[in-house]
Amino acid sequence: CEHSFPTRRSSDLRQTEAFADPDVLEWIGARFPDGTIAHDFATLPINILQFDLFRLLILFARGGVYTDADTYAMKAVEHWGTGAVDLTDKHLLVADGGEQLDVLRSPPALVVGIEWSGRTETNLLNPLFSRSVGVVQWTFGATKGHPVILDAIRRVVRHSHQAMGTPDPSGPATGPLHFDPDSDRMVLEWSGPAVLSDALARCARVFFCGRSSGANAARPARSEER
Repeated sequence: CEHSFPTRRSSDLRQTEAFADPDVLEWIGARFPDGTIAHDFATLPINILQFDLFRLLILFARGGVYTDADTYAMKAVEHWGTGAVDLTDKHLLVADGGEQLDVLRSPPALVVGIEWSGRTETNLLNPLFSRSVGVVQWTFGATKGHPVILDAIRRVVRHSHQAMGTPDPSGPATGPLHFDPDSDRMVLEWSGPAVLSDALARCARVFFCGRSSGANAARPARSEER
């Protein structure tokens, strides 16, 4: 896996790091020496769950862009979102001094791509988790400490405690899992793209209630949360 992070100019990605398996384990232990993250990470039953959690943790801790090692950049990162449509509620675009803010001129805090849309993906165990759009998890970017990434981490850790029956220090892990841990879709729901999709959907419901989900969009879209 590879991770790029910005230098002093937030929109300028100058440094790229590639992580091998031992590098990931060393980084997790050094970055999260306290709390339960390192233990939760080490006890995940298969490697892909660990790598899914790692990409969330490193973006949360550093910010930047994560991409799988087998991807190819068809467009420079600084040109992502060119020609975007601004979906922000205009009432949120007034600064303290009364002037209108231009969302499209500022660097984004979260960048995701839509992997599929145009259908509803029904969850038989919990219809509340049905989705009409899914985002990719093999390439995405965020600023350090972004709340969507934090929520995605929380979901992976909570799924782990529930699936493996371990105590959850953040509170009792009550209620059933919203996926079958023995199914073919287990990784997708436990730590994969479904987790990031649900975390993003939760943010959208809070800040952009009633706005388009982005399904079937022909152009990139931008929204400002304030």
